[in-house]
Amino acid sequence: FASYLTTLYMESVDPWATSLANRRSETNMVTSLPGGSVKVDDLTNTNRIFSSRLSYYKGARLLFMLQWILGDDKFFQAVNQYLNDPALRYGYATTPDLKYHLENVSGQNLDYFFEQWYEGEGYPSYQVTWYPAGNNITFNIGQVTSSPSSVGFFRLPLPVLVLGANGERKLLVLDNTHNNQSFTENAGFAVVSVEFDPEAWLVTRNNTVVK
Repeated sequence: FASYLTTLYMESVDPWATSLANRRSETNMVTSLPGGSVKVDDLTNTNRIFSSRLSYYKGARLLFMLQWILGDDKFFQAVNQYLNDPALRYGYATTPDLKYHLENVSGQNLDYFFEQWYEGEGYPSYQVTWYPAGNNITFNIGQVTSSPSSVGFFRLPLPVLVLGANGERKLLVLDNTHNNQSFTENAGFAVVSVEFDPEAWLVTRNNTVVK
């Protein structure tokens, strides 16, 4: 949370371009190695406990992904309830305590997220293929993971920005629940280009977008 809040503050005072560059820099650092879990299994390893890549930056990026998945209103409401929980306030908290409040406010089951992203290792790389047809656009989403023995597939809602020839823009959210999944959406205009994760919410690397 300390690293997350540092980045959140920087984004509130810096130009968006600088914030976007910072998000990508943090993600590049997190994904510079293929493995590593945010959860600390060896409490005797001081270097692992205080790993900047895993405990700080990846942990912070997971909070940003939860913010993306839940939306700003529900995420910050849940964090506020977590902060003010009388059973935890001025005491000790565990990961399940945070998960409980996120689920309680959002109504979502986040088992998959904590199993894959907090306990599991690595990150996904996406292969996005898109097919325009008038105002419709079909996507095929493929995924490979950096540590398949730990996590064979990462489930996420994927932000995809579609652009038209006359300046049209529309952000689509594709709920990617399995590999090689296809989606057909009506953009409302003829799509000429596609950007994957334009605001750098996700912990990913080596993504491709092909028409």
